[in-house]
Amino acid sequence: AVLVGKEGLLRVVHGEDKEIGSLYLYFIREEELQYINPDTKKISKLEWVNINDEIERWERWQANNQKPEGEYASLGLDLFTDKELVSELLNILRIRALADDLNIIPSFAVRRPKEGVTQQLKDFCSICGEGNFNLEIKELPINIQQELKDFYNKAKFTVHPKFIIPGRNLNLSSKELVSLVEQPGLPLFELAKRIEPQFISFHIGCSAEEVVSDATDQLLVVGRSLNKEETINGILKGVISIIDALEKSGFNGEYLLENLDYNPTGAYEHICNPEFIREIISKSGLGMIFDVAHALVSAKNLGFADYMDYVRNLIDESNIDTIKELHISVPGYNPTVGRWLDKHLPFSADIDSEANQMIREIIRYIFQLRIREGVKTKLLVTFETKIDKAKDELLSLAYFLSEVRKRYLNDSDILSSALNTKP
Repeated sequence: AVLVGKEGLLRVVHGEDKEIGSLYLYFIREEELQYINPDTKKISKLEWVNINDEIERWERWQANNQKPEGEYASLGLDLFTDKELVSELLNILRIRALADDLNIIPSFAVRRPKEGVTQQLKDFCSICGEGNFNLEIKELPINIQQELKDFYNKAKFTVHPKFIIPGRNLNLSSKELVSLVEQPGLPLFELAKRIEPQFISFHIGCSAEEVVSDATDQLLVVGRSLNKEETINGILKGVISIIDALEKSGFNGEYLLENLDYNPTGAYEHICNPEFIREIISKSGLGMIFDVAHALVSAKNLGFADYMDYVRNLIDESNIDTIKELHISVPGYNPTVGRWLDKHLPFSADIDSEANQMIREIIRYIFQLRIREGVKTKLLVTFETKIDKAKDELLSLAYFLSEVRKRYLNDSDILSSALNTKP
C-alpha cells in the first residue's frame, strides 16, 4: 500500500520471515536541507542519492551475491525486488518532480460528487499528496461534502458551473444574466462561499441570447442569434455582472474563461474563432482555460487544413501566460453526423489513435511554449475524462511530459536530473 500525505509511507514485507519495515518519503526542497538535523547518536550521516543511481547500486549489490558494497544493503530490506513497489515509488517521485519543475498542479473534474469518488480518484489524490492536487466541480451538496469529509476536506477546489439556476444554462451572452445573478441565495454563490475555490470559470459565451443543451451536451439556439459585435458586448456585459455579484457575495478568487468546441448549431458562431477568443480574453482581463479537445474540434469543424495553425493562431508567445488551466480529454470523429465531437475520451487509452496523437501534439506545443517563454505561474492540468481512469490518466501524462521535457531541454530523465531521495 502507498499512502502519501505530508509524508509518504511505503509498507514493505520482507521475505518469508514477513519482517515489516516502513520507508517514509519526505519531499524536501533544496533550500530546506539546512533544517535537517539527524540524531547523530542513531544516525552517523545522511547520504543523498539519486533514485536511479540507488537502484543501479542495489542491482550491482545483488549481482555480487549481496556482498557488502560499503556495507550497503538497501535499508536492510530487499526493497527493490518488489517491482510493483518500485514502480509506485518512481511514479510518485516522477509526478512530484514534474509538478515542481513544470509548475503544474494535477486536477480532475468530478461531475458526480458522491459516485465520482472512485478508488482511482483516491489513488490520484494520494500520489499527488495532500495540498498538491485540485478537484474541479460543478456542484458539491453540503450533505455529500460532510458524508465524504475525509476525502473532500483534503482537497483544493475550482468551480466550473454549468447552470446559473437549476436547469438554466449559464450563458454569459444571455440578456437575462444581469437580473438572474441578482437573485438571493443562488447555489453558485453559496458553494463559492463554502469551499473557497481558487478559480471560478465559465464557458466563453454563445452567439445567441439564450441556449439549451441537447442530449449530446451541444448547445442549441432558443433565443435571438447575435452578430459578432453583439456577441462581444453581451459576453463582456455578462462577465462584469457575474463577477460583481460574486464579489458582493464574498468571493475574492480569480475568474477564467474557457474556449468552446465549434458545432454548426448556430450557438457557436464567432466564439470559436481564434481572433475572437483573443479579443475577449484581452478586453475582459481574465485568464483562460485552454481546452485542448475543444481546440481540436474547432480546428477540424471550422475547416483548418492544419489543426496546429488554429492552435498557433489562438495561443502564441504573446498570450501563453494568460493560460491558467488546461482541460485534457480526447475528442473523436462521428461519421454519422460527419464532424468531430467533444467525447471526453481518456488520454491514457488508445494512445496511438489519430485523435490522441493530435491532442498530445497540442499539449506538447503548450508546454514547450511555457518553457521557452519562461512562464513560471502555476498551471492547473485538469482531466475531464472517466473518473474510474483517474490514476491511469495521471501516470500517462507524467510519462508523456517527462519525454516532452527531456526532448525539448535535451536533458536527462526528470528522475535523474531533478530528484534526490535518501537510502
